[in-house]
Amino acid sequence: MIKGKNIVITGANSGIGLETLKLLANRDNTILAVDLRTDRIEALGLKNVIPMVCDVSTKENVDSIFKTADEKLGSISSLQTQASRTTKQWITSTGSV
Repeated sequence: MIKGKNIVITGANSGIGLETLKLLANRDNTILAVDLRTDRIEALGLKNVIPMVCDVSTKENVDSIFKTADEKLGSISSLQTQASRTTKQWITSTGSV
């Protein structure tokens, strides 16, 4: 089990991200918990968790996560990426890669 590490979790406000946050926070880890909303993260009231509001859909925003992690954690031992984005567009064609 991961213990005593500096961890970044995206998508930390719900679902798998929130459950991962709860598990790792109770193992003496310091966590930067990232999501579009942080209400559930903040409601946990954990002193070793740093909530960060961020939309991970742009490079600039992702860069800001690493900058904040550097400032708040000093280093990153583990990156847990649980954030996702859904769309209602249909794939109508495929191209060769």
